[in-house]
Amino acid sequence: MAGLLEQIPTSEVEAVLTDTMKRLLRNRRFANWMVQHRYLIAIDGTLKWSGIVQHAEEMLQKHEANGTTIYQGYGVEAVLVGPQGITVPFLTEFCANSEAPAEKTKQDSLRHEGPRMERARRLEA
Repeated sequence: MAGLLEQIPTSEVEAVLTDTMKRLLRNRRFANWMVQHRYLIAIDGTLKWSGIVQHAEEMLQKHEANGTTIYQGYGVEAVLVGPQGITVPFLTEFCANSEAPAEKTKQDSLRHEGPRMERARRLEA
């Protein structure tokens, strides 16, 4: 599965996932998940990956007291919440450094991801 996903541009994967979720919601496949005629969507920051290997320049950096640099992949994820805590993730927006880390004094944080998650609201339309 990973090999297949590596061949597909990220923008297309997101479009397919969004279209699939729209179709499932429109066809009321999750109707029994509704609370007072609305879907419950949870949005939360989450650490997706952490380690000493930098996989991309955009990764956030954490400098340890012993001089070690830890590279982290943080993201904000929107999930559809169902009965008994079942969740279906449908949108993840990663925090990223837009410039070279040495040139920046402050890294991207989860508080900036809120406006980016506006796409999650479009699924209801």
